[in-house]
Amino acid sequence: MTTAKRRSERQQLNPDLGVLSARLQGTLQRELFDRLAKQGHSELHPRHSAVLAYLDEDGVRATELARLSGRDKQVVGRLVDELERIVRGIEREMGY
Repeated sequence: MTTAKRRSERQQLNPDLGVLSARLQGTLQRELFDRLAKQGHSELHPRHSAVLAYLDEDGVRATELARLSGRDKQVVGRLVDELERIVRGIEREMGY
């Protein structure tokens, strides 16, 4: 039996704190985005969390979002563009 397989089996039977926290985070994220979809925001996806988690009411630059989230600047730029399109759509629906 390989070391990786034994570790995997141990984690299934007796997961450590890291495994438990990753499972919790995944469960909470699924619940959040499922609820958002049910409320009419199905265009929001877990990938947007990389940006949403670090937004600041005073604003934050894309380069700072990239640094904080550990994502490439190009990825953050695409996510910001997607979120801006989503917000514009919501504003149109609400008559802003």
